[in-house]
Amino acid sequence: MKKITKMLALGMAAALVFGMTVSAAESKDTIDAVVEGVNTVISGVGVQDSQGNVIENAPKVEATVLPESVYNDAFGNNYEEAIQKVDDNETINAALDAAFATLKNTTEKNVYRDIIDITVDGQIPAGGLYVPVLPSADGEAYVIAHWNGTAWEVLQTKVENGAVYALFPQGFSPVYISILTVTGEELPGNNGGDNDNNGNDSGSTAPESPKTGETLPAAGILAVICLAAAAVCAKKVRYNR
Repeated sequence: MKKITKMLALGMAAALVFGMTVSAAESKDTIDAVVEGVNTVISGVGVQDSQGNVIENAPKVEATVLPESVYNDAFGNNYEEAIQKVDDNETINAALDAAFATLKNTTEKNVYRDIIDITVDGQIPAGGLYVPVLPSADGEAYVIAHWNGTAWEVLQTKVENGAVYALFPQGFSPVYISILTVTGEELPGNNGGDNDNNGNDSGSTAPESPKTGETLPAAGILAVICLAAAAVCAKKVRYNR
């Protein structure tokens, strides 16, 4: 029964997080849904120490909406400006390129991103804390970074228990979450791709950013999968009694 509950929790979190609207300036409802989704993942699988061990009496870790106090010239004076500064950050863009390179048969890169706040109430163990921040899915790569007060730092991540964990070595602060998804099959290169009217190869692998207001279509699918899985597991429980 515990496994069913965890599956339902991650499924609900996936629907909340992956169903979010991608926008430079998020609405309050959208941000609230993302925060709720992250908190569902945290409560569903729990935090770990830096060695991957589940911690007894673990500190309380919680995702929240960004407080007004984080906004400044360096970070960004509002949410839209903060997102733009992340989009222009060389360190994060290098991490995005590296993550994108791990995905195969791709033609374009779509980055879905948010900035939220993650707080911790309690003692952080030596070596840091692995915090699950997203449900994982096939065909995706992830970049998690946090603001250290002066710059963005990319965090170490791992995928386990159906979730994406980020290792926070010391403190917690505004956290940038990006999900890379890909579309299409790998196209031929310059020797075999279709050319446009100017003679340029149209099989370019140039990244494409999501449009404002674009939504991920996975939410409905994930909800159906989650319900179907729950039904199958519940059926097995009844027959195994």
